[in-house]
Parts: sequence; structure tokens; C-alpha cells
Amino acid sequence: METPVNKLEFNYHVIKRICKILPRKSKNISMVYLDYGNPSVNDNEVEIKYRFRNALWFTSNDKKTITNRIAIPKSDPDTDVKLTVHGLFRKQEIRFRLMQDHILLLK
Repeated sequence: METPVNKLEFNYHVIKRICKILPRKSKNISMVYLDYGNPSVNDNEVEIKYRFRNALWFTSNDKKTITNRIAIPKSDPDTDVKLTVHGLFRKQEIRFRLMQDHILLLK
């Protein structure tokens, strides 16, 4: 459950990012990188690191986040993952498949 403090912190970071993006000429969302992160503490999860230019927040598994990492359970070796990147009046959906040792972009 989301507490009012978490909601306030999330909104603060989004507003801060909006103020950073507003003066830019191009407000298009572009992917900088998408990679496996360091192995997480739990062996049943994979940590995915990503970075997007002009992103305000991300949605994965119906959860909003402002961090540049998500933990995904290792259920199948060929798991499809959907990551939605929200920008300033824009939204981009990235689909990728987790392979054994790399990530395959499906887009």
C-alpha cells in the first residue's frame, strides 16, 4: 500500500524531472542503455538496469517507480517483460525478453 509520504516523495521527484526536461529542445524519450544489473540478493530474481533520456517515471508489473532498476523473478528462461516509460506528454512501451546471458529487445 502506498503511504502519503511515498506518494509525496514520488510526486516531488516527478516535478523535479519535469523542471529539468521543460527547457530541453527535444522532449522525445530515448533509451540510453538496458542491461543486467548486479546479481540480486535472492537467486530467484534478476535485476535489470536501464536508463532513458527524458523519462519521468517507469511502470512495470503495474507498479510505478522512479528508480533505474527493477527486480524480475526468474520464472522461465524466456520471459517477456513490458516496461512503460512515461515522459512529458509522451509514453513509450519497451518489450524485452530475458535470455540466459543477454536481453533481446522485442519492441
